[in-house]
Amino acid sequence: MSATHSQAPEKYLSMLQVGASPRDIFMAARSDGLKNFECTLIVAGLFQLELHEARKIAHAIYSESGAAAGGAQRRPASET
Repeated sequence: MSATHSQAPEKYLSMLQVGASPRDIFMAARSDGLKNFECTLIVAGLFQLELHEARKIAHAIYSESGAAAGGAQRRPASET
């Protein structure tokens, strides 16, 4: 995990124990300043998922947040 954000996973384990969803835990980890791949690893570990399954959750969260933000999409480099 990031040297500056080496937060112990107990917070996320506590969230899991009270019924938090993978999305809830991913978003909490992001709010705590963890990087996307670190959040994905936390979700995979806590929910005993394969990494590709946890990545699908992360992608779904970003698709959902992109739609909520007006569907902003990246422009090709040739248009910048």
